[in-house]
Amino acid sequence: MSLDPLNHPQRYGAFVLVTLVLVGLLVANVRRGRAGARLLAVRSNERAAASLGVGVVGAKVYAFAVAAAIASLGGALLSLRQPNVQLGVYNVVGSVLLIQYAVVGGLAWVAGVVIGAAGAPTALGHVIFADIVPTGTDIVSWLAVLSGVLAVVVLRRAPEGVASLWSRAADRITSPLRFPRRRAEEVPAQHRRGRRAPATLEVTDVVVSFGGVVALDGVSFSVEPGEVVGLIGPNGAGKTTLLDVVTGFTTASRGSVSFGGVRIDRWSVERRARAGIGRSWQAVELFEEMTVRENLLVAADDQSRWQYLTGLVRPGRQVPTALMNDLVAEFALGDALDQRPSTLPHGVSRLVGIARALVSEPAVLLLDEPAAGLDTREAAELGVAIRAMAQRHGIGILVIEHDVPLLLQTCDRMVVLDFGRKIAEGAPGDIAGDTSVIEAYLGSADTTLEQPV
Repeated sequence: MSLDPLNHPQRYGAFVLVTLVLVGLLVANVRRGRAGARLLAVRSNERAAASLGVGVVGAKVYAFAVAAAIASLGGALLSLRQPNVQLGVYNVVGSVLLIQYAVVGGLAWVAGVVIGAAGAPTALGHVIFADIVPTGTDIVSWLAVLSGVLAVVVLRRAPEGVASLWSRAADRITSPLRFPRRRAEEVPAQHRRGRRAPATLEVTDVVVSFGGVVALDGVSFSVEPGEVVGLIGPNGAGKTTLLDVVTGFTTASRGSVSFGGVRIDRWSVERRARAGIGRSWQAVELFEEMTVRENLLVAADDQSRWQYLTGLVRPGRQVPTALMNDLVAEFALGDALDQRPSTLPHGVSRLVGIARALVSEPAVLLLDEPAAGLDTREAAELGVAIRAMAQRHGIGILVIEHDVPLLLQTCDRMVVLDFGRKIAEGAPGDIAGDTSVIEAYLGSADTTLEQPV
């Protein structure tokens, strides 16, 4: 069957339409599936995605490969319209116009490409405009000018494109007709994998230097399964740097990090996360483009690479794990599941960050100032929750926190840093009365650390 655009334009048009529908379905499948959730997570926050085991480099290569395949297919179909393929047809102006169509229609919407391309030469907008303007008018030039003006208007009124406006309008009409979404505890849960075996985290003689500044100088300690260890010290003591070394975001100049008896110094961030080292962040760092539910589901994903292929034809949406449902109930997050992180109170955002780290089922959990911004009651409740997590799930927990009284009541053991050096380690009672620790925090030994610092 000949698809020659010159002799059989109807056949060619039908073939292009079928191709458009198929490609649109593939892209929609990726967006709705687990692979799409990983891509959104990487786009939103690479560090947080890597800390959940999402392969950042692999996700970017996959996105580039799929986008390049679609672009090359489009280029081939466009080339078939010409008797001879000439590079001059694909000029700078044409490339700018293609980007403009995508922006006007909506980059994040499958339907956006159809809406945006309606203004292209020989498309629907061209046909309508040809009936309005006088004969002999340079329609293509006028379309270019009008589409440019339209792009500016759309970016001011709807930065996500015209498709987002239509989607919101359709949502207002159809929302009363939809069935109410089931709460997290009502959704059938799946067990993604067995619980990880308890493992000990060991940091041995770690040294980190940034130029001439020594951030960590010979720091050693361990975190046993089921144990809560507090890591305290004045601002600039090297606490967060130590967490970055353990999770792989910073490379130590000397020393080693072992997990379950295996040295992991050369492991990537993603490999450490998949092995069972989870963390929360001082700045929370949730995925702002995704709801709370979607944030948790990214952590629940087993990060199978096959999803990048099978997701093109079968999305395979991630469903909540039993642990995710338990954490949603325990942290009272049910009412926040369909909200974006930017709309949540600060305390709830903190809980979501901790819950997301726990959903990945770590063997060791690192918490970076989880009580920052919480009031006294919320901080006390968080301390009880941390203690319960260690006992119930058997995981080792390392907590960085400036609320020393909270740690004294919560931790089994405490480690104190000052200017990158470990100056004390021991039971909370011993740390509270250690004069070197008190002087490091308060500059004086006339008081105790039981009082709020």
